[in-house]
Amino acid sequence: MQQVRITSVATRDPRLKGLKNEAREQVVQTIKEEIAQELLRWLVTQPPDSYDALPEDSPLRSNLRPGDHFNALLRLLSGDIHAGSPVEILHTILLGLIKYVWHYTNTPWKDKQCESFAI
Repeated sequence: MQQVRITSVATRDPRLKGLKNEAREQVVQTIKEEIAQELLRWLVTQPPDSYDALPEDSPLRSNLRPGDHFNALLRLLSGDIHAGSPVEILHTILLGLIKYVWHYTNTPWKDKQCESFAI
């Protein structure tokens, strides 16, 4: 959206015409803020069926809603999801770093080097 409203000559905002330096930067910042507000207004109306089901005076009509916009479990006050996910040595070291170390130390070797390294 910024490219369409700020960068592209064919679709650029008419407020930018003839502006330079500080004045142009202020207008660009204003346009960016307008884009952000427009995207937020669009986001809170998604999904439309859920938004339409809310009462007109509901504060949820102007905020992100758990279950619609993010996982509702993230609002839980108890528990640490990272503490319940143990780090497995197999996946982090043996299948991660070690495989690259092994590959880089063995791939460029010649047969003579492999023989002298073998036990």
